[in-house]
Amino acid sequence: MTDPRTNPKGDVPARRGGASDAVDAVHVGSALPVLRAAGQITECMRTARAMVLTAATGSGKTTQVPQILARSGLVDGQIVVLEPRRLAARMTARRVAEEMGVALGEDVGFQTRFERMVGPRTRIRFVTEGVFLRQAQRDPLLKGIGCVLLDEFHERSVFADLALGVVRAAREQRPELMVAAMSATMDAGQAAAYLSAPVITAEGRAYPVSIRYEPGAEGAPVWERAARAVRRLVDEGHEGDALVFMPGAFEIDRTVDAVRAELRAIAGGSVFDVVPLHGSMPADRQDAAVAPAVRGRRKVIVATNVAETSITIPGVRMVVDSGLARVFRVDPRRGLNALRTEAISRASADQRSGRAGRTAPGACVRLWTDWEQAQRPAAETPEVRRIDLAESMLMVLSMGFGPFEKFPWLDPPADDAVLRAHGTLDAIGAINADGMLTALGKRLARIPVHPRLGRVLVEAASLGVLERAARWCAIVSDRDVVQSGGPAQLVRLTPDGEPPSDIGAREELLLRVEASGFRNARHEGVDASLGACREVASAARELVRAASGGDDDRTVAAAGRDGGSRGGVVQSDQANSGATAAFEGDSFARVSRALLAGFADHVGWRMDAQRPHCAMPGRRKVSIDPTSVQRGSGFVLALEVREGGRGDQLHQSLGMVTPLDVEWVEHAMPDRVSTQTEVRFSDELGAAAEFEERVFDGIVFAQVVRPW
Repeated sequence: MTDPRTNPKGDVPARRGGASDAVDAVHVGSALPVLRAAGQITECMRTARAMVLTAATGSGKTTQVPQILARSGLVDGQIVVLEPRRLAARMTARRVAEEMGVALGEDVGFQTRFERMVGPRTRIRFVTEGVFLRQAQRDPLLKGIGCVLLDEFHERSVFADLALGVVRAAREQRPELMVAAMSATMDAGQAAAYLSAPVITAEGRAYPVSIRYEPGAEGAPVWERAARAVRRLVDEGHEGDALVFMPGAFEIDRTVDAVRAELRAIAGGSVFDVVPLHGSMPADRQDAAVAPAVRGRRKVIVATNVAETSITIPGVRMVVDSGLARVFRVDPRRGLNALRTEAISRASADQRSGRAGRTAPGACVRLWTDWEQAQRPAAETPEVRRIDLAESMLMVLSMGFGPFEKFPWLDPPADDAVLRAHGTLDAIGAINADGMLTALGKRLARIPVHPRLGRVLVEAASLGVLERAARWCAIVSDRDVVQSGGPAQLVRLTPDGEPPSDIGAREELLLRVEASGFRNARHEGVDASLGACREVASAARELVRAASGGDDDRTVAAAGRDGGSRGGVVQSDQANSGATAAFEGDSFARVSRALLAGFADHVGWRMDAQRPHCAMPGRRKVSIDPTSVQRGSGFVLALEVREGGRGDQLHQSLGMVTPLDVEWVEHAMPDRVSTQTEVRFSDELGAAAEFEERVFDGIVFAQVVRPW
């Protein structure tokens, strides 16, 4: 086999059993549009070393462009392909390795948040955008990389925009570095002007797809409406497999059950295999979902928007589209970025319907009205315009690009979003008065999580509870581990000796599911999402590694003493000796103290245990959400602040609540706590009295009344 380290042309090994020319002949015979444009692509990269490629979904751009460039001998270094999703990075790498006849992890590999299959021979590496940016933080010049391909660039995640800016900056000092932005529907002119690159369009043949709008019964769950649409398409005699788009795993699971029930009731329905496809599934099940149907069988694949552009599923002739997707937006409830279910754009709807016309004429059913279609935005809003930017700002500063505002953005962020990000980093001590990174900020930049949560982890390490805090942070930032179950059931998961806490109960559920080998989902009447539990457990382990790496011996030792237990007491001096005096007890107290370091602005005071009403600085009409397990009066920390109503009826409810002792708040935020004394009339005494009050940001939480 040819070794790209020694071959002067850098050729990629051919498929086993045939020459590379034969492989090209097979592909050209299959009329992949990108392969017909191979000559244009290589000439463009030879002369301009940059390219904007527009090609329809299924045209071969993701799998073929890296192979075309590898065979060309033009690229000096690794070819890195950025994918917006972990599933796409892994599955595309597997497909390319199969086409080239090499083992995955050798000449072709992939790297995601939780998986890494690369080696010293790896020439083509598929990575998620976040993984690429973490590499760029360590090496902004991207040494060893010869070409960066940004796939599905139309999705315009803030990480993709950051990556594009990083590559453009690196090219100023490394002009030999190649770059290409690739998509079916992006604004090619804007990207081309930004990169000073030509545009190549790989024209392809798409078969006609009939589109109809069937919103279904008002109020019916989307999975029931989708299942009926699938049944109607099959009843009408449409051939091939079906692809159903749903926003997330919760809806996918219910759709799978509903479609199976509908197909059992019709003639010929028994030949269909109904399978899910989403990022939380094990790799072998993902591979099985996209594999061609067994001879004599047909498939219904129920998928997230990963099937919209990033991967091609053969055999699909029918599409049923819920019109929904999960997208990142800043979540004012948490001060974090969160996934929300929203209506997709018209461009995304077109991408989805086109899946039915890859190999023959097809049909698409949209579960909304044509009027609603006309009201939808033409394309997705770039993430840089809709999410919290604190994490992005920390990355930019850590890579030495100077002020965040000076970064070469394709679309610059809004001024108010920049101010909010600056305020967040300032509040947690990540930047100084000049906007430069502090020592703490540099440490936070090495932790692959929102800076607020990174600050929690740093504090937890100093308090000896890093493992437990990592679980709490993963629970907060990833999908909810609770699939069903109300507060009456959740409160039964409260660990012995601890007060009821929405996060603590979820942690207990996670630990029980993990102890069962992720097989038993039901505990104390609460149903867990096994997929979410796997993700949260993996994320927690990653956060422990990231937060403890590079620390001094004292901090690492403190982290190790936690050992995942809840009740342990620190046995030796900690790095943060001042905190020890207030938090020598159980780990719940210490993790709560760590949460205060990142979410000091989310503290409220519950006046009466019998009523849900709370006082919170800067907010009014605040109450504990009915779904919370929190009990008792006193200080609380809410990681969610939900807002509802309008005008005078505006109200806010607190979710993901955990209780705080008065001493913890006073110790953590002494500058926000004061004592005030005044003489005024006392209704209880019927006379003037001296009122001595303890105040937190204007909220009275303790009072002593003395006769005057």
